[in-house]
Amino acid sequence: MYSIVLIIPYFGKFDNIFDLWLESCKINSSIDYIIITDIQVNYNLPANVKIIKYSFDELRNKIQKLYDFKISLNTPYRLCNFKPAYGEIFEDKIKKYDYWGFCDVDLIWGNIRHFLPSNMDFDKIGSYGHFSLIKNTYKNNRIYRYKDAYKIAFSNDLPLFFDEVTFNIICSKLHLTTFNLKIANLYPRLKNFYITSEKETGIFRKNIFSWDNTKGLFAISKNNDDFEVREYAYVHFLKRPITNKVTDYKSFIIVPNTIINSSDGYEKLYRKYCKNGLFISYWKNSFRWHNFKERLIFRIYKNKVVRTLISEMNKLVE
Repeated sequence: MYSIVLIIPYFGKFDNIFDLWLESCKINSSIDYIIITDIQVNYNLPANVKIIKYSFDELRNKIQKLYDFKISLNTPYRLCNFKPAYGEIFEDKIKKYDYWGFCDVDLIWGNIRHFLPSNMDFDKIGSYGHFSLIKNTYKNNRIYRYKDAYKIAFSNDLPLFFDEVTFNIICSKLHLTTFNLKIANLYPRLKNFYITSEKETGIFRKNIFSWDNTKGLFAISKNNDDFEVREYAYVHFLKRPITNKVTDYKSFIIVPNTIINSSDGYEKLYRKYCKNGLFISYWKNSFRWHNFKERLIFRIYKNKVVRTLISEMNKLVE
């Protein structure tokens, strides 16, 4: 069985489902997680989760030493641009692993190994900023440098999606073999849990999720009078605010937009929680004056700049 480590730089404050994220890490005991943070962590950490203390300034300085140009990393959120470089940035931490990767913490893991390939024939597993794995080789850990598009991403303090767009183009251009996972990425603007990949296929179903520390993660959706149960590698909330009411960590139910303990059957849970409508918290947050002003400025000015820079990066590597 090949070894895996996930690297998670995180600064600020953990959200209210972080304890459940840790529980879901625990059921993936054959995968290691390294959290780079300055936060005082007051959780019972699973044996496969390790904390390495760094201040944000220390991490920024560590990254800057790799490059002969000035990087732009003013806030921890802009670390997203640097995710494809983690294999080089943290090379000293990942030497013993076959694969390294990056992920988010606004998700709940299922049993990841159920969905991974059985062999090491793939250079890359997953194609998302919220979860991707790279085969740990000197060459793979530096492919993000291809034709210098990374210099644009690393020197601009803008959301250029280098980890999700340009990096994937590079991987394709260099013929890296990629294995895709079955994941539940949630559509953010509606109250119900709709899986974005299902929208693309025309099957837009309401879902609830069941998680168990021995079985993993399952989506439950209604098909006429029956319920369909499907296993996933993880569910990604996409920054969706979730209320955590869990007291028993062995199993729980994920409903819009709460995580609870419940012994109710699927029919009762579906009737109670699967209500049509907009996800009000999303829209309230969008129209708070500070956020609205930022979005307006972005639309008027920065959006054009971002599109131009992304286009420049993609042209460089295509």
